[in-house]
Amino acid sequence: ELKPDGYLSESLWQEASIIQEPFVISSGDNLTQVQTKVNVLGGRDAFTFAFICTETQPESLHAYRPDRFDAGDDYVGVYIAPKGVSGEVYFFAANYQAHRFDRTGKDQKWNGVWKVTTAQEGNRWIATFIIPYKTLRLKRQPKSGETMGINFVLHIGGSYGELSEWSPTYASPFNPKRLGTLRISGTMGR
Repeated sequence: ELKPDGYLSESLWQEASIIQEPFVISSGDNLTQVQTKVNVLGGRDAFTFAFICTETQPESLHAYRPDRFDAGDDYVGVYIAPKGVSGEVYFFAANYQAHRFDRTGKDQKWNGVWKVTTAQEGNRWIATFIIPYKTLRLKRQPKSGETMGINFVLHIGGSYGELSEWSPTYASPFNPKRLGTLRISGTMGR
């Protein structure tokens, strides 16, 4: 059982798929200087994503407002197209203080049911997202071998203002054809 506490101490995380390829800065083909890793787990009812962001200066983590999410904050996010290239794209994001934001490509005011926790450890911060399948309008747990569109982003706010992506979308993040691919493995449902 996973405890949504922002830490990755449970043994189940050893079975997670890990996405560690360098993120690319959206404004070009340069690799980001901040190392980000995403662990992905699928359970009976939800996907769990754990973003691990290494910071060279953790004291400089930025949030414009102490009480809510702002697009200028340091944040991580995931775009999900559960039906692949032909369906809706959902976006979930949270800053290092666990203030969250979500929307779909068609509805900026959409408010999905999901959870986020964050934690800071030394020179890194961790954000854990739990996104129920029903929030993605999936009627069942994805099966082994199925695919869906996905992308992971890291935004460094403040005066630096860098957005990096796992799968570059070239300013079209809600176009499902621009997302990367998540292939469901046989370990789902544990």
